[in-house]
Amino acid sequence: YPLILSIENHCSIPQQRVMAQNFCDIFGDYLLTSPLDLMETSLPSPEDLVYKIIIKYKKLAAAPNDKGTDDVLSETCMDGILYLEDEYDKIWRPHFFVLSNNRLDWTAEQTDSEDKEDDEDQSEEEQSEDEESPNEELHFSEPWFHRGIDGVAATKLLQHYNKGNGSFLVRESSRAGGYSISFWRNGVAQHCRIKTKQVEGETTFSLGENDSFVNLYSLVDFYKLHPLRTPQFEITLTEAISQPNAHLDKEWFHVSLTRDVAENMLMRAPHDGSFLVRKKETTEKNQEAFAISFKYV
Repeated sequence: YPLILSIENHCSIPQQRVMAQNFCDIFGDYLLTSPLDLMETSLPSPEDLVYKIIIKYKKLAAAPNDKGTDDVLSETCMDGILYLEDEYDKIWRPHFFVLSNNRLDWTAEQTDSEDKEDDEDQSEEEQSEDEESPNEELHFSEPWFHRGIDGVAATKLLQHYNKGNGSFLVRESSRAGGYSISFWRNGVAQHCRIKTKQVEGETTFSLGENDSFVNLYSLVDFYKLHPLRTPQFEITLTEAISQPNAHLDKEWFHVSLTRDVAENMLMRAPHDGSFLVRKKETTEKNQEAFAISFKYV
């Protein structure tokens, strides 16, 4: 397979030209500087590019009759990521901008793959910090985790959903930094405080005397497979009780969006399978109705 060198994240536009010349001098014929076939009508396959080296840089969108990209880059005064407000969903999205003496150019919206490529340039220390944070916060995105409810509210939720023995939720307790688990057993809501303890600077979580978990996610996962034993009973966690209206704060949900606007938004989405869920107008029976729209070409 070819080797692709990405230099746009590491040096300025003028310096990129210097680096490119150095690469030509060092790599020689291994560096691909022109098409393999001048008459080609499609991109070459990876097999055609074996042992070849390719330099990648951010290419700017050029309108008809505009000066070439290289001319724009050579006159650059400043470049970087700026945000534009989307006219349909009013969300600020990143674009790559280049400012020259007499014009301002920008690319289409930065895609997830480009953002991911930028992230690969993080130092090992930054990456380790990013990896640690999700481990401590795994429960935040779980349907069974509820913020800001007490035991009374938890009992009402368990009664309302009526999912049977072992149905459960985890909630923040009245004690700062503490958590409790509430579950349904024989028609009654049971509440158990989750114990926390500091071990060598790390917080551990436990329900029993002999268990210990590094996060709430691991604790819940364990007791979905193994029974929780107390002097009075033992029970295995079964179905999670989800947060009411948890969809309201999801990025894919739109409270007020017409079908036409939804279609326009999806037309500009980069990938098949892109989707959104929107709330429709109340039906004749005064029931809430929703529609899911997705892109498929």
